[in-house]
Amino acid sequence: MAEYKVVVVTSGSNADLLAVDSRAAISHFLRKFPDEVEVIILSGTSDDVVKEYLEMAYPAKRFEYIASGGDLKASLVKCESKLQCPFILGQADTIVLETVPRPTVNWLGIAPVPAASRLPRVRLEDGFVVALEEPAQAEAAYGYIGVCGIADYQVFWSALSAQDSVASAHPLAHGLRALIASEQKMCGVEFTWATGQSAPFRERVQFLEDDRVITFFKDTATAAACIKRAELLRPFVPRLTETSAHGYAYKYIPGKTLAESLVEQAAPFYDWLESEFWKGPPPEVKPAEFQEASRRVQQGLRQRIAEYWAGPQADNALWVNGTATPPCAEILAKVEWDKLPGLPSRFHGDLRPEHVLVPAKGDTSYVLLDWVPDFGGQLAYGDRYYDLAQLYSGLTVPYSTVRQNQYSYREEGDRVWLDIGSSYVLQDARSLFEEFVSRGGYDLAKIRLLAALLILASAPRQAPPLSSVLHQLGKLELTRLLF
Repeated sequence: MAEYKVVVVTSGSNADLLAVDSRAAISHFLRKFPDEVEVIILSGTSDDVVKEYLEMAYPAKRFEYIASGGDLKASLVKCESKLQCPFILGQADTIVLETVPRPTVNWLGIAPVPAASRLPRVRLEDGFVVALEEPAQAEAAYGYIGVCGIADYQVFWSALSAQDSVASAHPLAHGLRALIASEQKMCGVEFTWATGQSAPFRERVQFLEDDRVITFFKDTATAAACIKRAELLRPFVPRLTETSAHGYAYKYIPGKTLAESLVEQAAPFYDWLESEFWKGPPPEVKPAEFQEASRRVQQGLRQRIAEYWAGPQADNALWVNGTATPPCAEILAKVEWDKLPGLPSRFHGDLRPEHVLVPAKGDTSYVLLDWVPDFGGQLAYGDRYYDLAQLYSGLTVPYSTVRQNQYSYREEGDRVWLDIGSSYVLQDARSLFEEFVSRGGYDLAKIRLLAALLILASAPRQAPPLSSVLHQLGKLELTRLLF
């Protein structure tokens, strides 16, 4: 049994499950402590999602959950009977590089902050905290970053439970100031804020926790559909080891993606799709059901495309890379939507090269990742042409590199110049794909049209300026195809 406990305050928002360097923000803090340390989670409005994630990611840790209701002080007072021992208090989204010390003495986590910061200010003398001040009233160079160690817990609880005599912007200020003034004093422990590549939790988010990949969804219906589809797509997708209302986990599979192996694997993968993934008789599908599912998918595409010019960006570019491009609404009016439905088939739904793991040495089967929940409400089948188009779009846009800002984009009035850095490797893989399409008797024009629409529809999901790059690239491709 550990001699102390840890209290983690969640924000009650999706920030707790923000992916930072492939791990959830809350994970970076929890991994600072041994499994035997009991953790109390003061949970906010997203408590069910956070609880599901923690139980899936950390089966060996002991958690207790207490609803915060948004009032940190009142919620912490509820924990007094459970915290009659030294404890560490931290925020779920506080990510620091250093080891977090045990609460053998009172300590306050601090870091240098700019003058405009709204964090409480900390004044130090000989390494001890001598004052915790309001941001507007202080000029101290250090700020309290929301993590502290409390050894004299009796002093802390007595002050926190007493009637406040002086107003404070920080809900725990009176308890912390009592420790600062106590005989044992309070040390200042300087931390380094950690930074890294982050992915917000919008519709779905993915984490890598040791040897497992964990995928979570905001919408429980979407999660349920993806879990069901994982069974329908076996053995072409990983076997799920755990599931919950909001997501699933599977064992991490080491290896390269198709995006990293196009030179050797492009042609074999195309053949594998035909001989293995799409092998067998077509599913029994009623034509009217297929048409309705296709209509729903098309409606979703148009709605997502419209989100772009409904946002802060305007669809005002009339020239892209020297080519005249009509407004997006005019381009979409030229699309013969009723001719888009293609071929009912087993489907993945987001079949881009980075979602394909190439076979390990001695193996012959590819592994498909990040499948979509449905095709217009249908789980068992979709339109093969959307898979072909997603693959073609991934051979047009190197998504794995453009997300790392490896592109150029410039606007001057109604003119745009962009370069996504398409390599010879990508161009060769695209040529091999077009040969595969011809051999299979597929309609390349339809694939290219769908691919351009998918690129256009992907724009609103990205932050500027990448959203503008994809929007203008989609417009350019559609202009070349339709005008």
